Parts: sequence; C-alpha cells; structure tokens
Amino acid sequence: MKEVLILLYICCFSFMALGQNPDTLQAQKAKYYVGLDLNGRYFLVDYDNSNPFIETSDYFVAKPYLHFGYRLNNRIRLEAGIAYAGEREHHYVTYVEAPGEYIDYHDYSLTRAIIIPLKITHDFFSVFKGRLAIYGTGSILPTYSKTRVRKVEVKANVSNTTLDIKDSATNTFVSLGVGTSFKIWKKVSGYQEVNILNRNLTTDRNIDPFWFERTQRPLSHLSLGIGINYGFRPE
Repeated sequence: MKEVLILLYICCFSFMALGQNPDTLQAQKAKYYVGLDLNGRYFLVDYDNSNPFIETSDYFVAKPYLHFGYRLNNRIRLEAGIAYAGEREHHYVTYVEAPGEYIDYHDYSLTRAIIIPLKITHDFFSVFKGRLAIYGTGSILPTYSKTRVRKVEVKANVSNTTLDIKDSATNTFVSLGVGTSFKIWKKVSGYQEVNILNRNLTTDRNIDPFWFERTQRPLSHLSLGIGINYGFRPE
C-alpha cells in the first residue's frame, strides 16, 4: 500500500506541474526565500543511560516547520530551519490476581525534541521543456531531545509509580534523497522529495522503523517530503 501511495504522490504533483503555463513553471530563481516543509522521515535518539528502560527514545517525526533558503547559484540552494517533534506512548496490560481482583500495569513514554535541519539541494536537470526540475538533496539534522519513562501499577483504584526516569541527549542525523521542484505562481514554488537514507551519525544506526518488512515490502523504508517556498528577491 505504501509503495502505491508513493507512486501516486509523485505522479500527482508531476501532472500538476505539467498542466501549468511553461512561463510559471521555471525553477525558483529568488536569491532568498522562506518555506514551509512537511517531511515524514523518522528519528530515533540513543541515550547514554545504563537503565534499559530508556536506552532510546520512541520513533518520532518532525512537525511542519519553517525554513530559510539562499540560492548559491543556478543549481545549488542552501536551507536552514527549526522544527519541533513530540511522541507520546501509552501501553497497559491487566493481570488477574484473583477472581474480582485486577492489577493494571501502565507504561508511559513522552519524548520532545528540537531539530535544526541544514539542507543542500543540487539541480541535476530539467525535463518537459523546463517545466519540472530534478534535484538531489542532503541534510544534516542536529537533534536535541528529552524522554521521560514512567511505569505505574493500579490496584483497587490506587496508583503506585514504580519507575520514573528522564534523560536527554543530542544526536546528529543525515538524510539523502531526490526530488522535483516546480513554480506554482509568481514567487511561489512547490517541491516534493523522497528520502532514501536516514541515518543517526552519533550511533551509526540506520533509522528504519519498517526494517522487519523489507523482505516483503522493499520500499517500506522510504519517506516523503513536500513543501512550498516563497521568494523574496527574484533575479
């Protein structure tokens, strides 16, 4: 299903671009621009904690975030942004101690993170008479996160916290992918990306929450990104 969504996603945006007037579909030529990014790449932070209950955070993704860009030349663009991410998990099981007597075991996990995406894109070529630009992209993403883990037992409506620990860490991630960009209207351009690699450089861990599905679903590790840019000073 994910593979079909990826293909539909790419085709949809491509045909949207092809349906516009060629003059409005040239690659964004603004020297400076600001944009909004939504990316589905996953993060997993490792902690230097000897407690096995908080060795890593939960998987999380960044919320939509703003970035600022600078066009270095006709092919290369540099971007920097700031993003927030948060993930909350709650699992519980019920143990029957005796007829009519139950104990609920709750596991809580809360992760909050600040991410600084630093991105470079390089336009390889354009197709369909310049209506669609194809580019490669690479990102370095320093990430600071905090995670809190709690374990709570509830018996006869009385709660007892058996574990409550916190930790924080800074990890650095790298992401590589390919994308397409097109102008939508005047100073506004759009883009779409497919992230092929997402790795934690701090631990050399390949961040792929769907690794167990790869043999059955070869594209399950890919993630998508979309966004828009507004140019301040067209050349």
